[in-house]
Amino acid sequence: MHPSTCSTLKLKHLFLLLFLFTITITKFTTYRTPRSSSGSNANAGLRGGYDEDMIRLKKEEIKSLRADLTLTSGGYKSSQHSSQLVDSKLLDSWRDAVTERDDIIKSLRLEEIRRGEEIKELEGRLSLSKMSAETVNDGMRGSIGSGVGGSVNVDANVGPNVGANVPNLDVSVPTILPPPPPPTSSFASTTTLLIFTYKRSDYLTRTLNAISKVIPPGMDVVISQDGDDKGVESTIIDFKKVFQGLGNEVRHVKHKQKKGENGYQLLSQHYGFGLAAAFADEGRERVTERVIVLEEDIEVSLDFFKYFEAVGGMLEDDGEGLMAVSAWNDNGMKGFVEDERKLVRSDFFPGLGWMISRAIWLELSPKWPRGYWDDWLREPVQRKGREFIRPEVSRTFHFGQKGGTSNNVYSKYLDSIMLNKVDVEWGDVDLGYLRKEVYDVEFRRRVEGARKVG
Repeated sequence: MHPSTCSTLKLKHLFLLLFLFTITITKFTTYRTPRSSSGSNANAGLRGGYDEDMIRLKKEEIKSLRADLTLTSGGYKSSQHSSQLVDSKLLDSWRDAVTERDDIIKSLRLEEIRRGEEIKELEGRLSLSKMSAETVNDGMRGSIGSGVGGSVNVDANVGPNVGANVPNLDVSVPTILPPPPPPTSSFASTTTLLIFTYKRSDYLTRTLNAISKVIPPGMDVVISQDGDDKGVESTIIDFKKVFQGLGNEVRHVKHKQKKGENGYQLLSQHYGFGLAAAFADEGRERVTERVIVLEEDIEVSLDFFKYFEAVGGMLEDDGEGLMAVSAWNDNGMKGFVEDERKLVRSDFFPGLGWMISRAIWLELSPKWPRGYWDDWLREPVQRKGREFIRPEVSRTFHFGQKGGTSNNVYSKYLDSIMLNKVDVEWGDVDLGYLRKEVYDVEFRRRVEGARKVG
């Protein structure tokens, strides 16, 4: 072959190689996306030049380029019609190109690793977010009213270099979470609330609604129903869910009425049945030390349970000579009472919201009367000189106007009794004056020092 022809072919081949080299470098530069300091293109890495197909394509291009360079280098080494200087320079340039492309491959691999780590971190965070949302929803389901709801959108900035293009997650958790309930007190966990009901579901609803606002968590509730009124049963089912959401177990027991008895006899028998059920702890982990008694038409004050907890210790102290504690003052009419923190001792059983200890119940239960249980409880043979604690301002309000045992002959009088409206923190009130040895001395002093009138 003529030397000039060989030189011409060599130059054409050289230009062709340089053209291929330029195209290859351009492609690598185009596909290689630099890391953003703001981390605003995480999803682009997931769907763009960093997926496995693109990496495999780049590797194939590099492999092909290396093969071309090897063949070309071999051809030039075997050629006897080229300048050794020119050939040496060209080979050095091609080796540099291969080195640079190797660096590109290494950089791509490092980038792939970094992106993979970011993807794993993002997936882990999103997985934790879903798990947390499911946990919150499971815990809140059935315990939060339908008025609280909404969702939280988990968006950008969930990790380093993770941008705003991350898809939103609607985890459906409440926008406002209620505060965690206070820890269960020893008083609540050893006290049972007993509610007697018959067939006034509207009254029962009002009573249970008031109780649900102030009952401490951990206190059991027993609702004793006399008869089979369907409206009452439905109300109990509804509120059972409410109380369970508040941390209170509800037991619904039924008393079967006897025929041929008057209202007071039926009520007394129901009371004996309900108290026995409330104190029955067979097969249960907890032991009921005291029972608070209410009826379906009695509303409670804000500090109703705090009041009973404050005096519970004295009730169970034999040295205090107490038979029960009541939340009611028979003489608590408006205009005659004012001190919501004052408590007194009395030898008269008030009823209408009261607390009895297990020891007193074990004493009374074997001889529980067939009728007129409250009058029976006031008899000296039962009272045995023991007293009752009651507040000056009542912690209960009797609102029943229809369907009561007494045919509501006392409703006008009962309506005049004032319900306490102050949420007294009884834990901060010194009740030392109620101790029998202190109270009796002060009571005698005041009686002896009283001025005679009239």
